[in-house]
Amino acid sequence: MIYMGSRLEAVDYFEVLGHSCPPETNPAEFFIDLVTIDTEDPAQCSIDNDRIDYLADAFHEYHGRNMVDDESNGRLVPPSADRYSNRRRGNTMTRSSLRPHERIGALLLRSIRQNIRDLKVNVLRIGTSIGLATIFSQLFSTMKRGSPIAKSIADRTALLSFGAINMAMVVLMKTLNLFGNERCVVSREQMGNQYSSFEYLISKSLAELPLEIVFSTIFAATLKRLTSLRTPLHALAAVFSTMGIAGTSLGFAIGSLTGNAEEAMTIGVPLNVILIAVGIINPSGVDASAKTPILIKALQQISPIKLAIEALCIAEFKGMEFDDGKGRWRLSGWRLKDLPRMGGLALVQNGDQVLDALGLADRSYEKVIKELLLLSGCNLLVSWFGLSFFGPKFVSSNRQTIKVPVWRSLKTNVIWRHKG
Repeated sequence: MIYMGSRLEAVDYFEVLGHSCPPETNPAEFFIDLVTIDTEDPAQCSIDNDRIDYLADAFHEYHGRNMVDDESNGRLVPPSADRYSNRRRGNTMTRSSLRPHERIGALLLRSIRQNIRDLKVNVLRIGTSIGLATIFSQLFSTMKRGSPIAKSIADRTALLSFGAINMAMVVLMKTLNLFGNERCVVSREQMGNQYSSFEYLISKSLAELPLEIVFSTIFAATLKRLTSLRTPLHALAAVFSTMGIAGTSLGFAIGSLTGNAEEAMTIGVPLNVILIAVGIINPSGVDASAKTPILIKALQQISPIKLAIEALCIAEFKGMEFDDGKGRWRLSGWRLKDLPRMGGLALVQNGDQVLDALGLADRSYEKVIKELLLLSGCNLLVSWFGLSFFGPKFVSSNRQTIKVPVWRSLKTNVIWRHKG
């Protein structure tokens, strides 16, 4: 027997014994957790058994002495907190009871289990990756030929751009929804001193990023198989995988600065559209003499889509030689129908000239990949900052629990109420 008495007094009873029901938690579920044993983890199993024994002994001792006190008008009077303070400290599960690597391991295991349980979603994502790559390969007719021709420049650039945009959209939307839905739970668990923001972020990254790399590689392999892309598969998969990591980290950053999935979507979708707009490379060529507004330059610096498209174009066009064909009507060795038809790419004769026209002559594949990884790291730092200082925090005042952003609670006269 753990408890018998008034439902309204149950929360206060267990709080006196050192087990406070977290804010926005169903008390019934919390009570069930108190008497639940984790049989998969021997260390946790021992802690659970000690906690249950403690609760049972506390109620048995109290029940034997004075279950109903005359001064309480028939209400159940919880035992004194001082009587069980020493034992409570030895049986309460806190962050200090586990080492950092053990907390990260427990969080990582939980995230992996969540991914395994979402088997249907993962299978659908695999099908979506293959399906989108197949549709993209059918949209651009010049990409079906074996040897690259000058006419395919625009199609190649557009295909690579659509691939990067697709990866960014799918990954960002999935991360915003996942991170936003977990935000409230994470804040509540952190208030219980179960783990830090850094530990949660590390474990979540270790669980999610490899999964995104797998989906990105499937998309890249399908695209490579169905088109005449010149980029080696490992380079193509590396760019899309890095784009997936950058998109996931961007979703973490946006989600950490918002309170729930709805807010994250409201901010994330328009921001992603802006990053797409500033990241697209114009297939007709880039005018190096044109001045770019400062705001656009700043947005381009934080656009993972721009960096991904640049890396794909460099890997595709660097050192490319066009097939001059065997046609009858040719101009300087080129068939007229195979020449580019617009803009600064109309007179190019090889891939290096294409990169020069696109403004990428002085850029290297390795440098762009490093910039993309650096941007991902910066997004993770923003996520750490957001998890620590923004989003929903639960503040208790006068027996009422309110959810406010932590930066706002610092400006208001909110007093923490401690009992026991």
